Amino acid sequence: MVGIFVIREKPDILYVSSLVVAPEFRRLGIATYMLDYAHKLAKQLGKEWLELSVLRVNIPTLRFTGSLASLKRKKKDGLSS
Repeated sequence: MVGIFVIREKPDILYVSSLVVAPEFRRLGIATYMLDYAHKLAKQLGKEWLELSVLRVNIPTLRFTGSLASLKRKKKDGLSS
């Protein structure tokens, strides 16, 4: 397995509830590709946005999402979105 992600449809958003890439396949653009796909799907479904929550203690993922130019950030209840 290279990676997996789970998306859930909500009324106004598409929510990425899980995104995992196997350690040996990280830093190859796979997570970026998956999020790009989810973003395109959200647009096709007419969603206002794509949501992804990351725990503050998950520093590698916070760095990754911080590198995405198109990502809007919002802090909520101890989580970074």
